[in-house]
Amino acid sequence: MCRFHFLFISLFFFLISCANEASDADSFAESFEGLERVKSAGNSVQIEATNLTAKFTYDFYMSEHEVTQEEYARFADLQFDAGEEKIPVGDVTYYDAVLYANALSKSVKLDTVYSYKSVSTDSDGHCIFLEDLATDFSSSGYRLPTEAEWIYAASFGWNPENAWNSENSDYQAHEICSKGKNSLGICDMAGNVMEWTNDWLSNLADTTVQNFAGGASPNALNELIVKGGSYRNSPSSILLKSRSDIYTVTPSMHASYVGFRLVRGAMVQTAFAPDVELDDNFDVSVRLSGKQMQSLLGTFQSKLVFVDEETGRLGFVDFLASSPRVVELQNDGDVYHPTISPDGKRVAYCTRPEG
Repeated sequence: MCRFHFLFISLFFFLISCANEASDADSFAESFEGLERVKSAGNSVQIEATNLTAKFTYDFYMSEHEVTQEEYARFADLQFDAGEEKIPVGDVTYYDAVLYANALSKSVKLDTVYSYKSVSTDSDGHCIFLEDLATDFSSSGYRLPTEAEWIYAASFGWNPENAWNSENSDYQAHEICSKGKNSLGICDMAGNVMEWTNDWLSNLADTTVQNFAGGASPNALNELIVKGGSYRNSPSSILLKSRSDIYTVTPSMHASYVGFRLVRGAMVQTAFAPDVELDDNFDVSVRLSGKQMQSLLGTFQSKLVFVDEETGRLGFVDFLASSPRVVELQNDGDVYHPTISPDGKRVAYCTRPEG
């Protein structure tokens, strides 16, 4: 699905732009077509599932709606049925969304936000890995929103009852903005499809951060933050503070009810929050990169589980992570013969040497 051909022969109808839009953005108009200005400078939000406060010194633009199937198909190999043009695109990985953002930036002659060395796809065309992926928040191009940006924009009229949810959607996505817009002119933040953000799901310290760009590193499962509800969720479960799904959300994961929207706005002096260390004395390092493992095994989808024989602790490495690292899996009692389940989602082990 992420077979990006970079065919820049036409621009999006909802983001009609011209070559000098980057210079126009410096003056910060109230809006561009398809984008609404979010006046966040001088304000702050709390990452409600944590004790972290994020302060803004900048304004930004956010897409009025989630990226639609018609818009996504302009830059990627996506087929959709007649009548589905205005339905939000789903079944895209985080990496798919990153490639789309870069393609859109290039199409309107903006500097791209994301850089990487190589692209890896699965048999269905989904992008499942971008080697050495880096984000340049100082760029004026398109990118995924930070969690703080998403929360701030969504707080202007948060109402899951007036959104496409499990009680009114017939368990399918609906045309964008068909449930109205919030006071910023932005729609579907509480429902329709869940949305990728740019932030790692990590344990954040109790602190205040200016121009917050997420946690410094991912958690043990290499998870990213998704926000909002979807057509599958009940209104009572769609919470502004929610940061994840009921399933593990990693950059290579894709689901029909997860899509995305984009933002623009350079962040000056970006800051990452320090993580809360779950265990600061499990001192084991990874010497192989994901790329090196791929050359050895022929796939990026490799994981390792082991026991530190000196301490008896259970360690885990996911080589699909941007920066593979060892994390400790909590266990009670002795550990012998650990193994990973065929689907890669569970670790089993014995509590006695004989198995």
